[in-house]
Amino acid sequence: MLLVLVNVCLSGQVDVSGVECTSGPYLVHNAPTDSTGHFRYTPYFVAVNRCNGAVKTSASGTSPSVRECKATETEMVDVKVEKISDKSTSTIQVVNQKKCEYACKADGSQCNVHLKQYHNWNNDKCRCDCPMDHNIGDIICANDPLRDWDNIFCGCKCKNSPPCPEGSERNETDCTCRKTCVVGEIVEDPAVVSAQTDEKVEEKKTPILEQQLTVGSLIIALVVQAIVILIFFTVGQAIGACRRDVRSRKDLEMKTHKFDKQYPNGLDNQGSVKY
Repeated sequence: MLLVLVNVCLSGQVDVSGVECTSGPYLVHNAPTDSTGHFRYTPYFVAVNRCNGAVKTSASGTSPSVRECKATETEMVDVKVEKISDKSTSTIQVVNQKKCEYACKADGSQCNVHLKQYHNWNNDKCRCDCPMDHNIGDIICANDPLRDWDNIFCGCKCKNSPPCPEGSERNETDCTCRKTCVVGEIVEDPAVVSAQTDEKVEEKKTPILEQQLTVGSLIIALVVQAIVILIFFTVGQAIGACRRDVRSRKDLEMKTHKFDKQYPNGLDNQGSVKY
């Protein structure tokens, strides 16, 4: 495990006049540890170069708040370490920063947004600049009756005449005044509110439609179930009638057979038994 930069390498010399952006020796915690945090290898620390510092001037765009000392060239350095337990050796690598640059933290990606179509990135000052003055800007906005040139905005911005009443602000899309708050409540763009209202109406319609579909499906299921029960009942009745008819026929045949066996001469014309 390669640990991070922890401290500047102490050489006995100090410099309180200011440190330029440069690559210099830093103390790096180098030795891998086991799961309990105990060191297993030596050396424990090595000194490699890290980029740090700034510039000594106070010119615009030089503050560390907008710039940082970045590495522009690095290399991996082999470090031979020895295992404490058995004196075996192995090699690990640490990063060495060879060259540095005092560069802007940001870039030009934040320019030309929110209608700032004329902004240019100024790398010397680490900011977006407007390259045009009022003379050029007035020409650009000449055909727009609702807007005037604004250097800070770096584009044609809505005129604030007459001013918007309290509780509203100028909308840059159509230059109308839109309410921003009513009794502490935020009022959104009407187009957004309208879209949200339509969504809510759709959300209300959807449950009703789903409920109607559910009721319709339930009725259909009940009708189908009733038809199936009726069919089973009719078939059952028919089977029962057929079984009763078969039993009646068998009973009649048995009685006839028994009678013929008991009275082989049958009956006379008056229905009396012949002997």
